[in-house]
Amino acid sequence: GGAGRGRWPRAHALIPDGSATNGRRAGDGPPSSSFVGSRGTPATRLGGVSFEELLAGWDGQEVIARYDEPTSTWMLIGVHSTVLGPAMGGTRMKAYAAPDEALDDVLRLSSAMTVKQAAADLPYGGSKAVLAVPDVPGRGTHERRELLLRYAEVVDSLRGTYVTAADMN
Repeated sequence: GGAGRGRWPRAHALIPDGSATNGRRAGDGPPSSSFVGSRGTPATRLGGVSFEELLAGWDGQEVIARYDEPTSTWMLIGVHSTVLGPAMGGTRMKAYAAPDEALDDVLRLSSAMTVKQAAADLPYGGSKAVLAVPDVPGRGTHERRELLLRYAEVVDSLRGTYVTAADMN
């Protein structure tokens, strides 16, 4: 296995009503050190815009958030709907000016995927993921492989709720 694999606690999910799947309220602060950014910023506060503020107008089911300290990467998955089946959507790897922009992309694009899946009459709901990286690792590099393996652990922890594919990078 890759360096650091298997050492993460499970992903934490916040849903629009402010409840957290790990039994904590969204505003309670970080539940573990892996849920804190490199500058000590709790995951519920992304770049000055809170999860609560961004989720307030979103009608999706849940957001899974993981900050990967070794790669300084926010791994965000928005599961908008599983009404028609498992949520399906691509994974976008991109450098963002601020983490809240990545979360905004996840919310907006996961909603759009729900509409696309339903319009195509596919047995899937909508979702989207973003790997908000400081710099996009080059194709075929060790750094990219390790990042994707770590992200795969997050996807795997969802046990089929989210089905992913390539999107950007």
